[in-house]
Amino acid sequence: MKAALLADDATYLTLLVRYPLSVSGNAGTILIANPATLFERAEEVFPPDLRIAVLEPDPEGPLCTSGGIGYGHGQLWVDTMWEGTDEDHPEHFRIGHVNLRGEPSGSAGPVFVCRTSIHRSVIDRSEDGDLRYRSWELESPLTSAPDIVLRSGREEFQGSGVCAYKSFVFEYDETVYRVGEVGCSSISDAPPDGARGRLSITVNGETTTSSYCY
Repeated sequence: MKAALLADDATYLTLLVRYPLSVSGNAGTILIANPATLFERAEEVFPPDLRIAVLEPDPEGPLCTSGGIGYGHGQLWVDTMWEGTDEDHPEHFRIGHVNLRGEPSGSAGPVFVCRTSIHRSVIDRSEDGDLRYRSWELESPLTSAPDIVLRSGREEFQGSGVCAYKSFVFEYDETVYRVGEVGCSSISDAPPDGARGRLSITVNGETTTSSYCY
């Protein structure tokens, strides 16, 4: 893998990826569906800062979890794959998830929207990288002033490997608003069909609202 990252030919990287490859960045999460797309977008998916982070020796070694092996402090995750279930079908490793944790690109505009049964919310980024949260009651006209406006939010990556997901966090006094993607879950705790995110509000450490985004 490290030799492939050092090479000038992205063809080698296409051989080491599990498709679709999940790539999370400032603009959200995209899926690289096939080798041709990865080849065309290799410089974007594996930028210089990620390559350096993965290639530099880490005194503590890679991160090893049930979700895979993380390099570069979790910027690149390698998944374990099995061909069959017996000794004649050995395990293989594939790059399964990339977290692009660089500085904000500077492009302004919405980065996440959430519609619940009672709220419509949008998170946007200003040209200087500041995150803003605005929310309207569902019955309110979209062109009216928002009911809530919060600024100076932060992005957080949670989970690992293919289960990594991004959340946006805004704090006001003792209230914390968290809006983000849906990560992996057990069958019993799986999100409803069509859910693409989740909104939670905690006050003094206690959850007062927890709703799926559609």
